[in-house]
Parts: sequence; C-alpha cells; structure tokens
Amino acid sequence: MDNICHTLVGAALGEAGLKRRSRLAGPALLLGANLPDVDVLSYFRGPVFALSFRRGWTHGPFGLLVLSLVLTALLIGVDRVAARFARRPLPESSAPVPVLPLFAVTLVAALTHPILDFLNTYGVRWLLPLDRSWYYGDTLFIVDPWVWAILILGLAWSGVRARRQAKRTEAPAIAALCVTVLYVVAMGAATVAARGEVARALRGANTPFTRLMVAPVAANPFRRDLLLEDATSYRAGSFSWLDAPRLRWNRAAVAKNDADALAAAAAAAPDSRRFLTWSRFPYYVIDRARGDVQIMDARYNAEWASVTVKVRSEK
Repeated sequence: MDNICHTLVGAALGEAGLKRRSRLAGPALLLGANLPDVDVLSYFRGPVFALSFRRGWTHGPFGLLVLSLVLTALLIGVDRVAARFARRPLPESSAPVPVLPLFAVTLVAALTHPILDFLNTYGVRWLLPLDRSWYYGDTLFIVDPWVWAILILGLAWSGVRARRQAKRTEAPAIAALCVTVLYVVAMGAATVAARGEVARALRGANTPFTRLMVAPVAANPFRRDLLLEDATSYRAGSFSWLDAPRLRWNRAAVAKNDADALAAAAAAAPDSRRFLTWSRFPYYVIDRARGDVQIMDARYNAEWASVTVKVRSEK
C-alpha cells in the first residue's frame, strides 16, 4: 500500500491507545509503520534491481525484528542526545525511556506494513530468507481512498474529543481501525466470489486457462480487473457487480512468446533474471530487426514494470 495509508494506520494505532505505552511511542508508530520501505534505497542500484529486492528481506520476520530494534535504539539515542543538549530539559524528557515497551510498539507498527502490502497485486515475500515465494492478496488497490477516508475520519474525531477533554478519546480511532478491517474482509470476500463466478463462466464456455487474477481497481469496490492466462497468451477483462453482463473480455490477447529462442536468450541475462524474480505474468515483446527483447508483466503493462535486453538474432 502507499505510504500515506501506512502512516495513517500508525497514527490510528497511536490514537487508539498505543501512544500511551511510551513517551516516544508517537514517532515510533509513524516511523515503524513505514519502516520496511527502507528498501527503497535499493533504487540506487537501478530500477530492475529494486524490483527484485523490494518487498523482501525488510518485509520478512527477521528483517522486521532487526529494523524494529534499530529504530528503537535510534529513537532512544536521539532522545538522550536531545535531553542532554536542551537548555531546559523537562523532568519527564530527561528520564530514561524503557526499551521493551518502545520496542513492542515499534514492532507492532512495523508488522502492519507487510500485512497491508500483501493486500494488493504487487505482493510480498513473507518468509525471506527461508522461502523466496511471493504471496498476493489481490484485495485492495495500492492506493485506496476509502481506507484513507475511514482512518482520517477516525483520527479527526479522536482529535476533536481530545480537544474537548471528552472521555474515551481513543474510541473513534479504534472504530476506524475496526471498520478498516471489516472493509478489507468485505473486499477480500468480493474478490473470492468474483473469482468463483468468473471461473464457472470459463468452465461453462469450455475456455481453458492455467491462471486467473482478479484484481481490485482504484476507488471502485464493485469492479475488478481480470487477467486470464492460458498456455500461450494472456487476455484482460473486467468484472462488475453492478453491470450487466458482469463479465467482459477484451478481444485482443497478448502473446507470451516465452517459447521463442530469443526470449530464452533474453531471459538468461542478469537483469532479466532479476526481473523474472519479481514478475508474476511475464511476456516477451521481440524486435528481431534490432535484436531487442522487452520483458513485461501483464499485471501492469507499463514501462516501469519491464526490462529490455539486446540479444543476437538467429539468421
């Protein structure tokens, strides 16, 4: 998910009561909720390397533990330095911060990150370094304005109650987190139901397929994008709970071209291997005249989700 969503979740956890666990819990929750995205630094080695590296080590159990420990140490260190150099440190700001409560809060915030990232079609590698498999929730679009709206409303309501010194100021934030969970569950259930209906329609039409992706779309919880794979091609489509007919397919199919000799040669290049580590629905666009092979992912059909390598054409 996008970093605004991650930050809102961290803030909502704080308003729900976790910020009272430690004097530094507020920044720990906001930073911890975004902590696994430190792997964005991998872009310094190039976009293809970043595709193969991101949502991996820093999103797995060992990475989350290490990063949470590092952030806890940094926050305590900065706090002690600030207290030492402050001209008039407050008594509570100069008192040592207990490590375990702060670490627990940081780890909880960090754990929300891969859980949210799992929900979209990009996926996450839960079990690195033990298992390099990708896992995909196909539940929420990477930017979901409804999740933003729910969390912002809860945070604003909690803020108003706090300013009015009302009781249970954390109640709206807790409610927003609960509604968000219910929304995610409903979106997941709708995806599962749509997948079942599409699969039944395909079997009824005797349409062979090897894989089917049912993907959320931006801002419309009632619609899903479809990607159908068979032995040689991909076909895109859409499914809508509100339209008739619900299921529509694009006429044109995209050839995978994975059996072509030039595709096999291109797949052996180092950048291609990195790209294919990440790619879920790869296909090859071959320019024989120039000897260029572009490997793309049918999930996105975008330049950022591709790599181009030069190979020798067979004469």
